[in-house]
Amino acid sequence: MGQSPALPAPGWTSARTLGFSLLLPLGTALAGASIAPTITSPSAAAPALGNIEVRVQVDADEPIAAVELLVDGLPWGTLTEPPYVFEVALGEKNLSHRFEAVAVGVSDKRVSTSIVTPAIQVDDVVDLSLRQVYVAVTDRRGQRVLNLSQEDFRIFDEDRLQQIVTFAGGDIPFSAILLIDGSESMHGRKTAAARAGAKVFLTGMNDLDEAKVIVFSTRLLAASDFTDRRTPLNRVVEEVTPGGGSAINDFVFLGLQRLEERQGRRVLVLLSDGRDVHSVLRMQQVVGVARRSQAQVYWLRLQETRRIVGDYVDSWRDVVESRQQLRLLERVIKESGGRVLTVGAASEIPAAFEAVLRELREQYAIGYYPDRHFADGRWRRLRVEVRGRYQVESREGYLEQP
Repeated sequence: MGQSPALPAPGWTSARTLGFSLLLPLGTALAGASIAPTITSPSAAAPALGNIEVRVQVDADEPIAAVELLVDGLPWGTLTEPPYVFEVALGEKNLSHRFEAVAVGVSDKRVSTSIVTPAIQVDDVVDLSLRQVYVAVTDRRGQRVLNLSQEDFRIFDEDRLQQIVTFAGGDIPFSAILLIDGSESMHGRKTAAARAGAKVFLTGMNDLDEAKVIVFSTRLLAASDFTDRRTPLNRVVEEVTPGGGSAINDFVFLGLQRLEERQGRRVLVLLSDGRDVHSVLRMQQVVGVARRSQAQVYWLRLQETRRIVGDYVDSWRDVVESRQQLRLLERVIKESGGRVLTVGAASEIPAAFEAVLRELREQYAIGYYPDRHFADGRWRRLRVEVRGRYQVESREGYLEQP
């Protein structure tokens, strides 16, 4: 299931289980041995939505061979060693969910436990809008901090402290669009490096991840469907021959619209030198759709020369407006909680794709319901605080739906 290592619940230890695994040969059980699994998170008293962690603690008098998790009656995953922490993508619908954990001893003894989380009781469910915020935390040396818990975070919407209802850390499934510039400026070794970089990202996806590849110039050159299968995705990258100009605004807009059709975590990764000379849309229009979206946007900005990107004219805009369009693209990325990664040479493209994938694996997901809803289409400012002296990067806000 692509489960990544996760942190044990505070105060929990597997010493008893480990001790018996050292003392007993495989398949040996103690007479009258007991197994007692407990689902410690989520709580049966609170709704469960979005991407969450399901934590299971097992107290046992014999070694545990596996812990299985079922969600709403369907198998979700199996872990063979502690910590028993499962990453579950529930979606954003307001539903009740049943979680069942089955602990299996080395004697094949099976003991299960379950909880049922409630749906949110409201008069008008349509007005609810779960906000998912993805947060990267680094220390003073620039190293990712990966051992924080929900209690270490506070989130403010328009300076009002919000109640966190979902929390997960580590490897959170995503839907990604790789938006690859296939214009003439990407010809030659840049194309080969772009193909290699896309393959690095696609190969690194886990079982619950999915992606769509779009290659563009002034027009759509090739596109795949959303899929978790690598072969059709790689084929799209391989078969395209670069040519023509570039319409970055148009295709960032298209990519964000396509991501809105997906559930859960959404990511757009743009590979381009940033020289948009053919878009029909202005970046101002892209800003609007990006602010309404919950997608993170990353730009792998290929800049092999010292020439300032934006010093060019075309039939649509002059130098001043070209620079403004570039600044607006950078604003879209910053507001979304993504980053601009400057790529100094074509050979660095695969490493840049790998860096984005690694960053996605090392973020926290925080979900909350805004305590106020004005339906006025305003920009709502977000702020995330973390206990400790750390650097925090997250989405800066969102455009409230009227």
